[in-house]
This record gives sequence, C-alpha cells and structure tokens, in this order.
Amino acid sequence: MNVSYTTDRLNLMILQPSQADMILDFYERNRSFLEPYEPLRNSKFYTYKYQHSNATCEYNAFFKRSYMRYWLFTKENTSLPVGTVCFSDFKRGAFRSCMVGYKLDKDNCHKGYMH
Repeated sequence: MNVSYTTDRLNLMILQPSQADMILDFYERNRSFLEPYEPLRNSKFYTYKYQHSNATCEYNAFFKRSYMRYWLFTKENTSLPVGTVCFSDFKRGAFRSCMVGYKLDKDNCHKGYMH
C-alpha cells in the first residue's frame, strides 16, 4: 500500500500523528464552511490533543487496511492541506467495494480537484 500518490496537480499523503498541527489547522480554517455537512463537533475536536489522537488511530488503521484517509496538498504547497479523501467500510470477496468520503478546503472549491 502506498502512503502517497501524486497526480498532475496534487499530492495525496497519509499523515502521521506528528503532523496533527496541519490537520488541526485545516479544521480550524474550514470550521464554519464544513459545519453544515459534518457531524456535530464538541470543543475538544478543535484541539491538538484530539487531532493527534485521531491521527494516530487513522495512521494505524491504514496499516491494518481498515480505513484510509489521504490528505490532499497542492504541488506548490505540501505544508497546507487542501482537503481529504477517505476510504472506509471495505467489503472483500466477490463484491469488492468501499465507502468514499471527501472534504475540500473552502478556498479550493471549483478547481476540479474532486472531478
């Protein structure tokens, strides 16, 4: 399994728990934008401690092949996430499938990244 992919315009990366500051920054910048579409978040969600713990769980789940969240970065700036794409609820066997979810930074909509 690859921890990163590259497209013509984006880098997709599995982030490590040590990069929780980038994750927290993404959610803080997009809080009001994402709120109508996300589950209700309590104040702990918007803390480094929570995001570090969640990143640890997601990182471990990636290597267990049970859950994959790739963070999206433009090629010009690999320190500022512009979105995520997540694969979960894997079905194996003859009917191979999974759920796909995504979210995009408010300032990066309508650029064709999710096309």
